[in-house]
Amino acid sequence: MDYLFLIKTNKFRSETETITWSDFELKRLIAIGIKILANLTHIEQHEIHKISETLFENKIESKKDSFTYIVARTLKRPREVIQFCNLALTIALHKIEMLLELHRKIFYLQNHVTLFGN
Repeated sequence: MDYLFLIKTNKFRSETETITWSDFELKRLIAIGIKILANLTHIEQHEIHKISETLFENKIESKKDSFTYIVARTLKRPREVIQFCNLALTIALHKIEMLLELHRKIFYLQNHVTLFGN
């Protein structure tokens, strides 16, 4: 018996493509995501940098730009940058909720509790 084996040569070649992101592109990606998430429709595309300036402090403890710090910790991997930013957002929102609850309690105490019978 004779068999004909057809071998597709492209199966032996790498089908991967390396994509590299600049810090600017990653920062823009996060800013656009925030724009969509927060429904900031009034911000035009050429004003996206305003979101980045608002979100990321200029310097952090290590004297680095805060976004540079994030990018260094995530090895410029877009998914990890997004996860890092999401985690930071979650922590910030939790802190805000805790502060609001503290302010509500203080307000309640100021208006409903009298000290020393006054």
